[in-house]
Amino acid sequence: MLKKNYFSIIIPVFNGYEFIDKCLKSVLNQSYKKYEVIIINDYSKDNTKNLLEAYKKNKKIIVINNKENIGADSSRNEGLKIAKGHYIAFLDIDDCWHPDFLKIYKKYFDQGYEFLYSSYIRVKDNIEINKVIVPDKINYNMMKYANFIALSTASFDRTKVGEHYFQTNLKICEDYVFWISLFKKNHFKNKGIQQPLMNYRISQNSLSSNKLKTFYEVYLIHKQYFNHGLVKIVFYLSCWVLINIKKRVG
Repeated sequence: MLKKNYFSIIIPVFNGYEFIDKCLKSVLNQSYKKYEVIIINDYSKDNTKNLLEAYKKNKKIIVINNKENIGADSSRNEGLKIAKGHYIAFLDIDDCWHPDFLKIYKKYFDQGYEFLYSSYIRVKDNIEINKVIVPDKINYNMMKYANFIALSTASFDRTKVGEHYFQTNLKICEDYVFWISLFKKNHFKNKGIQQPLMNYRISQNSLSSNKLKTFYEVYLIHKQYFNHGLVKIVFYLSCWVLINIKKRVG
């Protein structure tokens, strides 16, 4: 049975030792206290497992130690399988939340919204780079232009949206495909909260080589999931590039 008004916060971690304390502090310091934290240690090779042992003393925290590395998307699915909260929220280990993140989200859920996401701040070396302001609302067609939803800002009412899992055959854009599948099947009431409520850490994944991989993955998404021909693919990839440039300059 789901815990009414509770959030299940799902956090996969692989070799994230240096980020754990800051990330979990941003959760444990939330002004809204009805939540559980499900941390999936994806067979980390650093000191992640030992550090998480100390957090297991907190009754709000559940730690799962994978016996092999299965990837972030599969790890999130393991968290989804055992989540007991009314609401699902995702957080990456190198990101942090505003102290009122859950409080603000609960307010909007109480107003009848079923899927929420927010603006966020891009941070590098603890220095604010810029703010990314999200659209007030999104729909399936808008998802063709770009991924407007930062994973660590996403939360949904599972009693309205239903039970959904990440595809496990993707390596870069698994969250993008997850949103596409949700919005294709559902016409739920969503809201983009304009206030930045998450700090997104710019990491080595922002290197040019990874950008090229992401570009290719987006190309495949348009080909396989949207069934677009070459002309439409070129158009939407151009839009994707422009929108992502705007994210980086504010």
